[in-house]
Amino acid sequence: MKNVKVILVGNYSKDKQVSMNSFLNILALGLKKEQYEFEIWKPLICFGIYLNNTNKGIGKWFGYIDKYILTPIYFYLRVLSNKFTKANYVYHICDHSNAIYLTNFPNRQTLITCHDVIAIRGALGYRDAYCEASSFGKILQNQILKNLKKAQHIAMVSSNTKNQFFEIAPSKINQQGISVIHN
Repeated sequence: MKNVKVILVGNYSKDKQVSMNSFLNILALGLKKEQYEFEIWKPLICFGIYLNNTNKGIGKWFGYIDKYILTPIYFYLRVLSNKFTKANYVYHICDHSNAIYLTNFPNRQTLITCHDVIAIRGALGYRDAYCEASSFGKILQNQILKNLKKAQHIAMVSSNTKNQFFEIAPSKINQQGISVIHN
C-alpha cells in the first residue's frame, strides 16, 4: 500500500455520462493495480432520485439542486472529516465539468482532468465550437472556467485542449501545474 489515499471525484450518476464513467473506472483500475488506496466520491442524488431523466426539463433542475447546492456541502464535510485522519489525501476531479467542486477541496492536494473546452468556448461565443449555450448554460460554463483558472494542477488530455484553454485563459499560460496527459 502506498502512503497516499486517492479520492476520485466522479459525475452525477443520474446524468448517465458513459465516457466519463469509463474514464473514472479506468483510473480506479490503475490505482488498484498499483496498490493505491482509493475511494470514489460522486455527487449526491436526492432531488433527482425518482426521475428517469436529469438531462432535460424539470429533471435537469432537480439534478442541478443535487449537483450545485447539496453536493458542495457534502464534499466539504467529507474533506473536513479527512483532515482529522492520518492519511495523506490527493483529490482527483475526473471531469472538468465538475470544476465547481474545486473550491471544496484543498487546492495543493487537488488535480482536475480537462477533457475539452468545447462547451466553455461555445458559451463564450466561439462559433467554431458549434456548441450553443442557454442563458443558464453560459453562467455554468463561466463558473467552470473561473474555477479552472484557479486550479493549481490540471491534466489536459491533448495539446489542442491545452492550447484552446490558454486561448480563453491567457493568464494561465506561464503557470506551472498544467500538463498534457493523454487518456
